[in-house]
Order: sequence, then structure tokens, then C-alpha cells
Amino acid sequence: MSPSRFRVASYNVHGCVGRDGVFAPERIVRVINEFKADVIALQEVVAPSDTDGVPGGALHLLTRSFVGHSVWAPAYHGVRHDFGNLLLSRWPIVTSAIVDLAVRRREPRNAIDARLAAPFGPLQVIATHLGLRAGERRRQVDTLHRLIKESDGPWPTLLAGDLNAWYPFSNILRLMGQQMPLRPSVVTFPTPRPFLALDRILLRAPGGRMTVFRHHTEAARIASDHFPVVADIDLEPPGPPVVYSLPADRRQESPMTPRSTSRTRSALGLAGFVTGCLAVSAVGGAITASSVGSWYPALAKPSFTPPSWLFPPVWTALFVLMGVAAWRVWRQAGWTEGRPALGAFAVQLLLNLAWSFLFFGMQWVGAALAEIIVLLAAIAWTTARFARVDRPAALLLVPYALWVSFAAVLTAAIWLDN
Repeated sequence: MSPSRFRVASYNVHGCVGRDGVFAPERIVRVINEFKADVIALQEVVAPSDTDGVPGGALHLLTRSFVGHSVWAPAYHGVRHDFGNLLLSRWPIVTSAIVDLAVRRREPRNAIDARLAAPFGPLQVIATHLGLRAGERRRQVDTLHRLIKESDGPWPTLLAGDLNAWYPFSNILRLMGQQMPLRPSVVTFPTPRPFLALDRILLRAPGGRMTVFRHHTEAARIASDHFPVVADIDLEPPGPPVVYSLPADRRQESPMTPRSTSRTRSALGLAGFVTGCLAVSAVGGAITASSVGSWYPALAKPSFTPPSWLFPPVWTALFVLMGVAAWRVWRQAGWTEGRPALGAFAVQLLLNLAWSFLFFGMQWVGAALAEIIVLLAAIAWTTARFARVDRPAALLLVPYALWVSFAAVLTAAIWLDN
């Protein structure tokens, strides 16, 4: 390769446990030797807890088999082994720092921020593995965003790792794209039939070009549940030498703080979601009022039917809880990242309104019974979506799901008796 052309790879090695359940770091080494990259970011690397250099340990084998330099960043310290990120480089590593990306009550995460002395000049590489939840990733990307901005310089900057951002219009990728515009993707997970682009290589280099591909070989298919993602990068001819060093106060970042959201904006959002849900409740109440005083009392009803006065306060309380749940999802993930969950929420709200129209408005009990079953499925779908973003938000929907289940039983009994 020319001095300004090089190869970068990112590989989640799954603790060196292959798809066959066998711990075999030598298979990971074989895959790494296949794609022959100059810089490699590895995630989910294991190492013995007592010392990093124990013969036979995965970390020892990976670093010994790669001719160059390395930075080991354990994110998790266990009784028997450590677990974290490993950066391998053919070129000298001038400075490095481990940046804490931990989010409270979530699995520990970090990033390696390294400066390499490449043949074409300085190169900044950030290697990381982001969290599983949208709100968690958003906070971590805020830290990385600030990290890149603070170290802004004329040298190229790479970010490589498992970003866990599978959504094509992810807010995470949009934010990173503001600073690192070159971010083509390929699907890498899972290896039996890959369809998610979890592993990414992003580049900021004026005039640079990057070709990204999945290293899809039989050895890679078995060695881990992720395929490696590899990028061939071409840079413009190097300019005058640049001298830089990592500031002393950046050698170890302090734990990150949550994404800043103004109290006013958060309060307005809460008010908006609760008001919207209560507005839907009011429309449903207006439809119910047309029949609740005449048609409904004349129906034959089972003995477990609650008194009519109980329904308004219960539904009001449930719609308030629903509004708070939707607000929590929005606060954690924003509109873009939270779109799947909030979209499911909107669908079930419309179905809730449709039940009032069918049962009280049209007085079609059989159709209302069929529709409420669909509504229950939509509530379950929404709850599952909310749980991926914010578990308390999902729990806030549980009373609603239980009450609608009771309403379905009551509707079925009325249909049978009439």
C-alpha cells in the first residue's frame, strides 16, 4: 500500500467463544491474520484477572500474534477474568487514554482514545463498544462527540467498534455523522445470516475515501457471532508534520453525566404527553356518553361487572400513566431513536379509541370483542418496545394491560349474554 493508504478493522470477538460454544482464541487470531489490517479494534476480549500476560490467555495470544503495538482497556473486572476492548496497531502508539462511558445500572463500557504515529503522519483512533439501549448509547455518543471536538486537529480521526446502532436512521449515527461524515456500513450480525450493521468504522479526513466490506470467510463464520468489518482508506498526500500530545487532564476521563435536557423542555414534554393521552381519553368518554345512560344499562351483564362510576377515574389514571411512560421513552431516546416505540404507542392509542367507537358508539359488541383482542396484542407490542428503551416505562403500562384484559373478559361475557 502507498504511505497514505491503510486498512482498518473492527471485530467483536464474543469473548473468543465461537458459534459452536467452544472457547478458541486461536480461531480469532486466524481470522485477524486473514484480513491483514494495520489498525484493529477488538471488542469483548477476555483476559485472566490476575495478570494480563498469563500464557494461554486470549489477550496474551492476540497481542503476541500481532506484530505491532496494543492498548488494553478492561471495562469489566470479574473474579476469574477481565472483559473489554483491545486496540492493535502496526504503528507506534504515541499516547492513549481510556475514556469511561459507564451509565448507571448498565453494563460497564469504555473507549480507547489513541494517537498513532502512522507513516503518513498522526492518526487519532477511538475504539469502543456502546451499550444495548438507545438512551444509554445516546449518552455515550454525547461523550464521544465531546471527545472528538476537544481533540479537533488537522490529522485524520477514526472511530471503530460495535456501536449497536442497527436502525438505519439512528439518531446515534446522525450525531456521529456531524463530525465523521464518512460512515458507509455493511451488515455483520449474526454470522449465520447477517442482517444488522452493528459494527462500524467512521472516518473524518478531508479528501479521504473509504471502502468498507464484511470479511466473510468460513473461519469468521464460526469464530464469533459477528463478522469483522474492514475498511480500506485512502488519504490525501500528507502535509507538513504535525506535533501533538494528549493533555494531562485527558489521560483518564471521569464518568460521564447523563444527556443534558433542560428542565423546562422536559416538563413541557411531560405535560404534552399526558395532555395528549387525556385528550384521547376525553374523545373516548364523549363517545361512551352517547350510550352509557340508555343502551348500556339495559344489557345483561355478568356479576363481576364494576359499578359505572368506577370507570372514569380508572381510565383517567391509566391514561396519565400511559402519558408518563411515553414521556420517559421520549426523554431517553428522542424522537428519531424512539420512533419504533412511540409509533407502537400511537397505534394502540388509536385502537383504544376504536374500541369505544365500536362498543358504545355503534353498539357492535361482537366487533368490539374482536377489536379488543387486537388492542391487547398492540399493548404487548408497545410494552416490549418500551422495555428496550426504558424498563420503568414498560412497567407503567402493566396496569393498563391488566385493565384492558379485564375489559376483554367483560366484553366477551356481555356478548355471550346478549
